[in-house]
Amino acid sequence: DPENDIGEYGNGKNKNKIKNVCLYQLDEDGNEIYLGHCGGGWSDKQRDFYTDTKKFPRVLSIEYTSIQPKTGALQFPEFAEDGDRTLRGDKKMAECLLSEDIKEAREMEKEDEE
Repeated sequence: DPENDIGEYGNGKNKNKIKNVCLYQLDEDGNEIYLGHCGGGWSDKQRDFYTDTKKFPRVLSIEYTSIQPKTGALQFPEFAEDGDRTLRGDKKMAECLLSEDIKEAREMEKEDEE
């Protein structure tokens, strides 16, 4: 639901189904830090399930190839198989803290500004 910063809807075969979701982690003050969109790795069944915006926010496991220097955005993120940690119940939203790798990448931007 683009109006609620959840993600975007698809076209064609996936018209009116979720195309991607916005990814966030929390900084040490509890602020949401945007890390990009994830649209890869979703099955048709999962797209149907996650299209219901009432199911968000969620804790999802995401696989990615690298972290963008300066912004900390995830490059080529994909939904991990069995990656819905809200369904599994093994991780809470408050535990979704920025990784050290993302913090380091974001620090590069601050250094460039100085």
